[in-house]
Amino acid sequence: MVAVELTWDRVTKLRWIILSLVLPFIFLVLAFLSSCSAKSKAEIYYNKGLTYAGLNQYQRAIEEYNKAISLKPDYVEAYNNRGVAYLGLGQYQRAVDDSNKAISLKPDYVDAYPIRGFAYLGLGQHQRAIDDLNKAISLKPDYADAYQGRGLAYGGLGQYQRALDDLNKAISLKPDYAIAHYNRGFSMVDSASINLPLRITIRPSV
Repeated sequence: MVAVELTWDRVTKLRWIILSLVLPFIFLVLAFLSSCSAKSKAEIYYNKGLTYAGLNQYQRAIEEYNKAISLKPDYVEAYNNRGVAYLGLGQYQRAVDDSNKAISLKPDYVDAYPIRGFAYLGLGQHQRAIDDLNKAISLKPDYADAYQGRGLAYGGLGQYQRALDDLNKAISLKPDYAIAHYNRGFSMVDSASINLPLRITIRPSV
């Protein structure tokens, strides 16, 4: 009887040892799966936001991006595209704030700089817009949107030849760039008699 009790005691101890080794691993796996699930849901909300933005339904896009960010607080693309949506609504300071967040999370995220640059254009801060668009061009020298935006900023400062040069560059990079053709038309008018209008294209960055 004593021998049987000792054997049972050893089995019990062995089970506890195994459980103590396995349970932490199980918890790690469950945590990983939970994290993957949250990430997957965040991407679903993000993609829905892109869809709404593509339909120019910016407020609905923002609601979806908000959900994505709540599940994934470091979601750079979601912050950036929420900034795009705020641009579409004319809420320029909010667009700046979201671009700031995207850049703080990923300083070399090139798409955030033109978004912030366009937002500064909307706020009438042309030099700050130029600084951001310069940064975008330094990171991506063939960035047609950045040249187009910088052309607008130069136009806002009355530097029309620079505006024309940048708009020509944007068109050379993207010959079918309709909005750049539109803005170039204004820059070729007598510079003393016009103020360039703010005409930008709002496209989600994927």
